[in-house]
Amino acid sequence: MAVTINVVGTTSIDETPDLQQDDISLTSFQTNHASALAAINAALAADTLTVADAIEIAGDDTVDITLTNATSPVQGLGFVALDSNGQNAAPVDGLDSGQQTLDGNEIFLYTDPNNDNVLLGREGSGTTADSGGQIVFAVYLEEVTNQNNVITGGQLWTVLFEPLAHPDDTNSDDVVTLPDALGVAATGEQSFSFAGAPAGNNLFMAFGSSADALLVTGTSINHTVNSSKGGGATTLGTDAQDVRAGKGMYFTYVTGMDPNFLAPNLSHQEATTVGDIAFTGLQDSDAASLTIVKLTGGTSVSVKLTAFTTDVESGANYFPGLGDADDDPVTITHVYINGTEVTFTTSGDGVIVSGVHDGDVIKFETSGDHNRVLVENAEAAGSNIHFSIGGFSIDNAVTAAVPVGDHLEFYDDGPAIAVADVADGDYTNGAHGTWTNDPGQDGFGSLGVTFDSFQIDSHGVVTADATNSTFTDNLDGTFDGSITADFNGDGKNDTVNFTLTLNSDDTYDLTVTTPPTTTTTFSTDQGSLDAGGPDPVRTLTIGSEDVVFSAVKATTATADIKAFLNASEATIQGSATYLSPNQMNVSTAGIGLGDNLFEGNSIAGIDGATTSGGKIDESFVVDPEGTVSSMTVIINNKTNGGYTPSNEDLFYRIYYSDGTVSADHKVVTGDLTVTSSTASFTVGDPNGPNDIDAVQLIMGRGTIKVPTITFSVSTEFSPQPLDVTFTAELFDGDHDSQTDPFTVHLDAA
Repeated sequence: MAVTINVVGTTSIDETPDLQQDDISLTSFQTNHASALAAINAALAADTLTVADAIEIAGDDTVDITLTNATSPVQGLGFVALDSNGQNAAPVDGLDSGQQTLDGNEIFLYTDPNNDNVLLGREGSGTTADSGGQIVFAVYLEEVTNQNNVITGGQLWTVLFEPLAHPDDTNSDDVVTLPDALGVAATGEQSFSFAGAPAGNNLFMAFGSSADALLVTGTSINHTVNSSKGGGATTLGTDAQDVRAGKGMYFTYVTGMDPNFLAPNLSHQEATTVGDIAFTGLQDSDAASLTIVKLTGGTSVSVKLTAFTTDVESGANYFPGLGDADDDPVTITHVYINGTEVTFTTSGDGVIVSGVHDGDVIKFETSGDHNRVLVENAEAAGSNIHFSIGGFSIDNAVTAAVPVGDHLEFYDDGPAIAVADVADGDYTNGAHGTWTNDPGQDGFGSLGVTFDSFQIDSHGVVTADATNSTFTDNLDGTFDGSITADFNGDGKNDTVNFTLTLNSDDTYDLTVTTPPTTTTTFSTDQGSLDAGGPDPVRTLTIGSEDVVFSAVKATTATADIKAFLNASEATIQGSATYLSPNQMNVSTAGIGLGDNLFEGNSIAGIDGATTSGGKIDESFVVDPEGTVSSMTVIINNKTNGGYTPSNEDLFYRIYYSDGTVSADHKVVTGDLTVTSSTASFTVGDPNGPNDIDAVQLIMGRGTIKVPTITFSVSTEFSPQPLDVTFTAELFDGDHDSQTDPFTVHLDAA
C-alpha cells in the first residue's frame, strides 16, 4: 500500500500550573477522553503511575496527523525511530530525547511494549539510558477513524510528570521539542510484486523500495533464486523455476536496501555476489501472506512455514547468519487459506500446512513480531509435487513514516516574585514589608538581592558601589549592607549599617544600625580668662566657647539666677543683685571665691550664716555659652584632705535648657570617681542630650580645691530621610529568573 502522512498540528504542553498553550484539566481529560486516558494509564501501570499523577496534560480535539493518498486501509499508527534521513523506521527503544531532567539526567524514549501508540520518556542515569527509569512524560498517539472505522489520522496527547530542564536561562517561556529522529509510522499490508525480476537465476533478489524491501534467497550460498514468467506473472523458485520437495526459500523483511539491487533494476545474473546483499535494518510484522502457484505433480501440497526474528547481517555475514543463534523462532499461532482459518501441524519450530492448492493464498500470524520466514516444500523426499511463489505481502508493515518530534513542544515555567515598597519605615524601628514568590514547577533554585541605589532627603539618587556602600549575601535569606554618606547635612560622612531579611512567611524586615552618639569635650584648663578683674563675674574662653563664672550668694533664688543665664559678663555684673561680695577666682590652681579654695561654713547644709573666721557657704554658677550634655568637676585630693562627704557638704543644682531646675543634690561617696590624686563627679550624661544650660555649685560645709571642670557636648546622629532601592531576583530549578525592584523609605524616628 502507499500512504502519505501529514503532521499538521502541534501539541504544546506548558509547565506553568495554570492552563496555557494546549493544556487541559485533568477533570476534562478524564471526562471527555476516556479512550486516551485508558491507553495511557495501561502503559503507566507497571510504574504504578496514573494520569492523575501528572503535573500537566496537553492536547485537544484537533487532528494533528492526517493520512492521504492511501491505496489501501492503514492498519495502524505508531511511534518509530528514524535515521538521520528520516527513513528506516525502527522500534523506539532508548532513543535520546535531547532533553534532560532538572537533575541533569538525560531522558530517553521508549514505546510501550504492548502499544506503540504510547511513547514514554524515561529518566536515564546521567547519559546512560535506563529502560526502567522514572517516567518523566508520556505521549499518546490516538488513532482517528471515520464512520467505516478506517484510520484517517491521529491526535497527540502529552502527559507531563515532572518539569524538563530548559537551556535558555533568559527566557522563562523557553520551548523545547523532541528530536526529528522520533517519527510516526503508518502500518498496513505491504505487497511485493515480483514483476520485472530478470529471468534466470541469481544468488538473491530484492523487491520493493530502498526503505522497505523483501529480500529473497535460498537456504544457503549454494542455492539460487530463480525467476520465471512462463507467459504469465513472474514467480520465484529455488535452484529451478519452482520449490521442490525438501527445499526452501528465506524471505527477510529489510530496510535500507541498496537500490541498485532491487527489481526491476536487475539484469540476468547481476545479483550473484554476496557482498551486494546490502541493507541496514529490519522491519517487523506479526503477519504475512504468500501465494502458491504453478502447482505440479499433484492437486495439493504441504507447505512448511518457520518464522524468526534475526539481527542485521548483511553482505558476507548474510548466509552464515541464516538459522544461526540469533535467528530466534517465533511461534505461528494462526494460519488462513484464502481467508479461512485452517488447522496445521507443528513441526520443530514451524508449522506444516497441508492441502494447499494452486493459487491459494496462505496467511500466517505470529505470537510476536517476526522479520524472516522460511518457506519449504514439506513433501517427502522424491516427491514430484512442486510449487512456485507467486506473491508475498506483509501485514502491519511500516508503509510510511515521517518525523514528528518537533511537533511535541514543552514550554518552560518561570518563577514569579513581587516585593512591596515600604513608605513608613524609620531609622529606629526599621521597616517591615511583604513579598510573594513562586518558583513554579521547576522548583526553587536560589534567591538573590542587589543593592541598587540610595537617596538621602532630596539630594539626588546615588548609585550604590564599592566607594559608598557594602552589600553581602549571607545565603540564608539575609543580606548585610552599609551606606557611607552625609546623612545629616553637616558635610561629614557617617556609616549606617543595615540587615535585609526576606522571611519565609512572605514578610521582610530592614533593620538599621545608626552611628552612636559622639562626644566632644573641653576643659577649663584649656581656656584663657578675659582681661580685667578681680570681679564677681569672669569669662573663660575655651576655643570658640565662652564660659561665664558668677560668684553668687548661696541662698539666691533659682529664678533670679535663671533670669541671667546666657547673659554676658557685663550684663550680669551690672544688673544682677545676687552676686557675692567675694570675687570669682578662675585658675588652674583652683576655682573658688576670693582665692583658689572653695569653702563653706561650719554648719551642715546650705544657709546664709557666717561662722567662726567669717566663713560663709560659697557658691558659683558655671554657664557655658551653649548647652552641654554633662559637666565633670575634678577635686584635688591632696589639698585639705580632698572631699569627705561624711563631714563636708558639696551640693550642685542643674539649670536645664527647658527652663526647669533640679533639686539640690549633695555629692556623696557613690557619686565620686577616686584616684590617688583626684576625686571627680559628673553632672548629666556625656552621651545624653545637650540639655544642661548651667550648673550651680554650693559648698555647704568644709573646704575643697577644684582645679578643673570639663564639659561634654554630645552629637547625636540625626539623619535626614533615606530611600534605599533593591532588586530581588528569584531563580527556579532550571535557572530561569524573575526580578522585582523595591524601595524602602526611612524617616527619622
